[in-house]
Amino acid sequence: MDLRSGYYDMDKLGNDMGKLGKDTNQLETMGNEEDKNATSTQDRTINSWVGIALAFLYGVCSAVGAMFIIWAQNGGASQFQIAFITQLVVTIVAVIAIIIKKISISSDNFCDTFLILGNGMIRALAEIAIYYALPRAPLGNIMVIVYGGIPIITSIFSWLCLKEKCRCTDIIAFFLVVLGVLMIARPDFFLQPRNPELAREEDIAYICAAIGSIGLATSLLITRSIGESVHPITTMFYYGIISALLNAIILVFITTSQDWDLPSFAWWSLLGACIFVTLSDWSLFSALQLETATTVVLIGEVQICITYILDLFVLNNVLDVLDFVGAALVLAASLIVAIASCWSNKTKKEDNELQQLVIKDAKQK
Repeated sequence: MDLRSGYYDMDKLGNDMGKLGKDTNQLETMGNEEDKNATSTQDRTINSWVGIALAFLYGVCSAVGAMFIIWAQNGGASQFQIAFITQLVVTIVAVIAIIIKKISISSDNFCDTFLILGNGMIRALAEIAIYYALPRAPLGNIMVIVYGGIPIITSIFSWLCLKEKCRCTDIIAFFLVVLGVLMIARPDFFLQPRNPELAREEDIAYICAAIGSIGLATSLLITRSIGESVHPITTMFYYGIISALLNAIILVFITTSQDWDLPSFAWWSLLGACIFVTLSDWSLFSALQLETATTVVLIGEVQICITYILDLFVLNNVLDVLDFVGAALVLAASLIVAIASCWSNKTKKEDNELQQLVIKDAKQK
């Protein structure tokens, strides 16, 4: 009996040691998972900060690029020449990125291919309208109408086309943008009239800026509908090549009298425009891979402040107090839309996490 008891005790001890080993392995596994989660959280934080920095770079480059475009047009280059050269450079950079990263430029879905091509055409036309408007009115006012209106126009189009929910904040923001644009444009029936000699040219510029804003907003809507099935560099490639081809056709068959014998100042300005437009496009698409679109658009609004600084201290444009009031209203509308979108996304994320926890608990039971 003693021997049997001893043998039994040794078996029990062995089982206990086995259980202890399993518990130790489980603890090690849990520790490794916690380390992985901590590393993953740290990586997400770093990526978020990089995305924010790229969004800020996008805003700065957009503002400075617009200034070089104005200088190039003042030097004798047309908006079609500027668009052709800058987008040709963007296309070359996109091709280099596609080759290095081995990105596919084709899509198995015909609908996606159609949307990509349509997106490139719409962005190209919007770009031509914006380039036409830039030298014909204060830079800050044009940028406010173009980029300040994009979030609100996108929200309206999302409500009409994608059947997304229309929020009260979207309606408030829409009326703020309309009021802000009226203060900037100041038509004869609204507030004080402007200088009659400049009013007509500025009116055309503001209409072109509004068309450009609608075009860019439509492009963002198409990009949103495509989703993640198409790489951002692919979108950049098609946008660049379609824009370059469209402007080349216009230069060859429509505006045949374009003079390419430009002064050196215009060529240096074109070089600066190419550099900053390419950096702007690259930083925008890179930021969208690391941060939410709402955050990128909100931080990119810094370009409006920068363009007003360039207006006052570099381009020497004379601005009215109502210009700043109108810009403040448009920026306030953008902030309202951005904050409402962030809050909505946060609520959806919390609801999804809660739903996943409920499902996980149900599976464990």
